Order: sequence, then C-alpha cells, then structure tokens
Amino acid sequence: MNKIIYLCHIISDSHRDIFHYNDSALKKVRSFKRLFEDNGVELETLSLASPKRLFFLQQTPRFLLKITKNLYYIFRLFFVIKRLIRYMIYLFKERNSYSTIMSYSYTTQNVFLACFGHYILNKKIILDYEDGLFTNRGIRHLYYLFLERIILSISSGCIMINAGLKKRIPDRIKTILINGVFMLPLQSPKESEASNNKKISILYSGSLYFRWGGLSYLFKLFSSPSAEKIDFHITGFGSDELRLVEFIKEKDLRNIFFHGYVSLESLKKIEHDTYGFIVCLNEDSPIYETNFPFKTFSYISSGKPVFLNRCSLFEEYESFENVFLIDNIEDGASVILNVYNNHRKYYPEIFQRMKEYNNNAFEKIKTIL
Repeated sequence: MNKIIYLCHIISDSHRDIFHYNDSALKKVRSFKRLFEDNGVELETLSLASPKRLFFLQQTPRFLLKITKNLYYIFRLFFVIKRLIRYMIYLFKERNSYSTIMSYSYTTQNVFLACFGHYILNKKIILDYEDGLFTNRGIRHLYYLFLERIILSISSGCIMINAGLKKRIPDRIKTILINGVFMLPLQSPKESEASNNKKISILYSGSLYFRWGGLSYLFKLFSSPSAEKIDFHITGFGSDELRLVEFIKEKDLRNIFFHGYVSLESLKKIEHDTYGFIVCLNEDSPIYETNFPFKTFSYISSGKPVFLNRCSLFEEYESFENVFLIDNIEDGASVILNVYNNHRKYYPEIFQRMKEYNNNAFEKIKTIL
C-alpha cells in the first residue's frame, strides 16, 4: 500500500478562476492527501475538474472569441475526452505501482475511470462517498442514481462522511465513517492583531439557503440580544442571498457585512482578521443525512473559536477546546460575547488532539484498503 490513485476534482489555487470547484471538497482532498503522505502512502490525485469558459477564452485568438463562446460545450467535451484518454493510458502504464483507486463521489468521469480500473486493470475501488448527487430531481436524479449504482457495484469499501448514507450502501461493502480530517498547520498560528480589537468580528462562509442551509439560523442570530456589539461578515452565495440583502437593509443592520462570493485572497484576509467562525446546519434540510460542511475542520484547525449550533453531526467535535455550542440561537450573540470576554482567543494545545484524531482516521481507512 505505497501508492493509491485518487480520482477527484482537485485544482491549484492559480486555477480557481478557470475551473469549477467546491471549496469544501477541495479542502477535504488536500487534507486527505496530506494525511496519507504523513503516513508513508503516496496519494496521487487525478483531477477531473471541469473547465470554465474562461479556460478556453484564454487560449483563443481575439478574432475567434465570439465563436468560442458559442462552442463552449463542444470544446469542453473534447477537453474531457482527451483527458480521460490520457488518464486511461497513465493508469495502464502505471498499473504495477498501485493496487487501489479511490473515487471522490460518483460523477460521470469518476465512474468511467473507476470501471476502467476495476474491469480492465483489476484494481480495488474505494468510494469516498459524500456528494449527495442523488438529491437532484427529474432526469438528473435518475442519471446520478444510475451512476451511484454502478460505482457501488464495483466498490469493495466506502468512506462515508455522514451516517445517513449508510442506508444507501449494500451490506457487502465495508464502510467507515469519517466526516473529514484536519489540515494541520506547519506551525501553530500566532494570535492576530485583529482579535485584540474592541469590537468582535465573526465570519460565516458558505451556502446561503433557507431550506438547504443555515441562513434561517443566521437571521435569528442577527436579531438576538447584544448582536449589535458584533460585526458579522458573510461570504458565499445561494438562491436566498437576496433575502439576506433585503433583511440587512430592512433592519438597517450596520454590523452585518455581506461580501458575496469573494476571491481566495480576500477570503484568506477575512479569515485572518476575524476573531472566530460560525457554522450552522439545518437538521430539517433535505441533504442533512448526506453531507457535512468540511470547513468545520478548517476552522477548528485555525486555533480560533468556532461556534456551532446544536446539531447531532457536531457532537464528535464538542470536546475540542475552541469549539463552543449555541444551544439557543436566539440568544447566540450572548454566547459569542461571553466566550470573547471570558476565554482565551487562541487554543494552540488542540493541535495534539487534532493529530490524534487524524491518526485514528487513518487507522480506520487502512481497514478498507
């Protein structure tokens, strides 16, 4: 077990503008890669990220730009086919250097390469099962259900991110439950100057949905007593972001700063300057039993305070020193201010706990490889 092929949608930071990606998935892939390599196993990633229009526009002469815009899907199809052929050749040439292929979720390209590895190269297939693609409706639902059944039929093991996924997996497949792992910093971060400011700032970054996400919790938090003493920074996007903008305007909330979808550099600056983070999950969400916000691991590993609403998915992380639960979101601001006034601002001792968590996670993974 010295080398494993990982089919995923990883991209470099420099390619964020020209490829589609999910930030939480990207963080998970990178943390998994670090975890394997720290334990002496090479996890080689084969990126299946889809190119944006800008990718092709950058490579097209100016006089052909108008035509390129209209032919985007054809160009993307040729790009995907060419890449799949290149990966198939590589997997075949390197077939003696690895015995296992891991697949992050079950999109078309992942399933195609997994089938090639299983049926043609006789490789073991492990599904890193998270995405919840089957929540789509109509034809897309049927299509992803078809892909899901295919990859589950050839997988011998499955890494689940949520216990709710267990009911979708055949009994013959060995499963383990790992919400994610921590991307440990090379050195413990120092307390930022921003955490000494008189007014506390909190960041929420994620999907802005009422039914699918935690936006309804945020509205209650903004209206809680003493909330005006906190600056709330919001980044992300979603179908209900207009309701957020209207809510801020209607209530004249000058302590709420909605940044929208920001660049990586801007997000890193906001994360550095903020005192702590808040993550909200809606247990009534249709995807509650199929997903998990991997940003939770990123936030905890920062050493800064992380505030979570009362939710069963968060129970495993309640014992971390920098994690604080908000039992009643309508009084959430008081909880945040109490932590700010009576606790330390950084918790460097948690890094040993995170190392132990990662080691336990890797021991679980070894049981299905």
